[in-house]
Amino acid sequence: MHTSPASGNPRAHNAIPAVIFNSLYPAIFQPRNLHRSNPFHCFRQLSEIPLNKKQPVMKKVAIPVVNGKLGENLDRCTRCMIFEIDGKNIRGAIIRIPPHQRRKQLPEWASEQGITDMIANHASQELIRRLTSAKVHCFVGIHTQPPEEIMEKFLNGHLKPDPDEL
Repeated sequence: MHTSPASGNPRAHNAIPAVIFNSLYPAIFQPRNLHRSNPFHCFRQLSEIPLNKKQPVMKKVAIPVVNGKLGENLDRCTRCMIFEIDGKNIRGAIIRIPPHQRRKQLPEWASEQGITDMIANHASQELIRRLTSAKVHCFVGIHTQPPEEIMEKFLNGHLKPDPDEL
């Protein structure tokens, strides 16, 4: 049996430094008291560990805009209004211009902008397929209306496609 010269502990040579141990195993392995009467004194009970509440997912929703309303066709959009969503709150909105020369780059542009969802009136099947492969959710068939109204319906879960638009 190998013993550490400093402590005389046979397992000390395999010990993980405290800084690394604490960063790898936070909360549950942190000392709570130093009573030696309890052999498990250095472990917190699970009920004492604060549970991480589910954090709201940050989303970016893009809406193609023409004259202050939802644009007719996503394939031909010249401006997108991008809303930044935190849970059910709009944190901000900005207008961005997607690449005009190469429409096929719209999915790559959306990914670069961090867009998670796109809302459109019409879009080609090929563009929808490329956007979904770039992990961008598409909502197509939405009636032409101001982007603020669309976002209100989106946040409340009432955004539905219009059968006449599909």
